[in-house]
Amino acid sequence: MRHTHRLLNGRAVEIDGVFYSSSGAALRFPGDPNAPASEIIGCRCWVEYKVDFAGALVRRFRAQEVA
Repeated sequence: MRHTHRLLNGRAVEIDGVFYSSSGAALRFPGDPNAPASEIIGCRCWVEYKVDFAGALVRRFRAQEVA
């Protein structure tokens, strides 16, 4: 694993967020074609999506109370 990617392990960003590696590169997802080649060639990173269903339900309920 790349040192710059190892530092990103366990980091979380919003669904449309960007990961910033210690080299300064902005990565939207593993293998991002807009990232520098030095960050994506041979990259074996993966992404895991976590959805907060309970939080979405609470926000929807609160929005109905306001309306």
